[in-house]
Amino acid sequence: MNPTLRISVVIPAYNQGAYLAESLDGVLRQTYPVHEIIVVDDGSTDDTSAVLDRYRDRVTTIRQSNAGVSAARNTALDRASGNWVAFLDSDDVWEPRKLERQAALTVGEGVVCVHTGYRVFGSVQRIHETPREVLQGRYDTISLLSRVMVLPSTALVRHDAGVRFRPWAAVCEDEIYFAELGRLGHFSFIPEPLVRYRKPACGRRDRTVEGWQYRFRWVAEYSGLEGQNRDRFEKSMACVVAEEAELARWVRDWRRYWALRKYLTEIWCWPDPPAVVSERVYPRLVYFLKDFLDRRRQAR
Repeated sequence: MNPTLRISVVIPAYNQGAYLAESLDGVLRQTYPVHEIIVVDDGSTDDTSAVLDRYRDRVTTIRQSNAGVSAARNTALDRASGNWVAFLDSDDVWEPRKLERQAALTVGEGVVCVHTGYRVFGSVQRIHETPREVLQGRYDTISLLSRVMVLPSTALVRHDAGVRFRPWAAVCEDEIYFAELGRLGHFSFIPEPLVRYRKPACGRRDRTVEGWQYRFRWVAEYSGLEGQNRDRFEKSMACVVAEEAELARWVRDWRRYWALRKYLTEIWCWPDPPAVVSERVYPRLVYFLKDFLDRRRQAR
């Protein structure tokens, strides 16, 4: 055990009374003792407060008016006194050796984040497939910003990195945070699924375009990207939007396809636009028949 390593656990909670106790019990079962547990009750209207009262001797609770997950995490970061911070969403669960395994990798020079693999439970049951970029150690800003490479509940980060979540980002705030953090140091990865991520029930509206709008806003405001460097960065991101639109077409997610294609035509300001901007799209019946015939041929 590293006596200089003090881990503050940061948990934002909004109406998660049904799951919060399971998350807290997972922290308290860790084989590596935590320095403190900080839960920010972000204006909950369910029994979250009553659940927290049962842990009052072991948990620091901060209550505030509802301001969103980014603001809740920032409130806890400002209060945290540990030199490393472990994020945990209030419906996810850690395996007992999660922090112990991560602690061993915090001694690397320049390491600002140690994250792990995870398994999905809840409405879906599976081990999450690790992104190719993570397996290759490619934590460049474009990759971190454009894809979900680090799940917050798996991350242990250096507190003195000083990065904060952008409160104006209602979605994709995690990608923005880790993209900014990645410019300050190195990431280490433990493939073992040491976190259980609770998959929410289906039915949420698609916010893909909104997420890209927030990402582009960060690029426009971030002082680390200037001039031609920013222009190249924005074009690279727009190319990823085009890739997402193409994928949506291949899986026949037409609502997402048309939303991304429309957004791409609005933001593309460089020569040689991608084919997806102007490609011909046939009536849906044509694709239905094509897919049907393809399946018949494959079944033979």
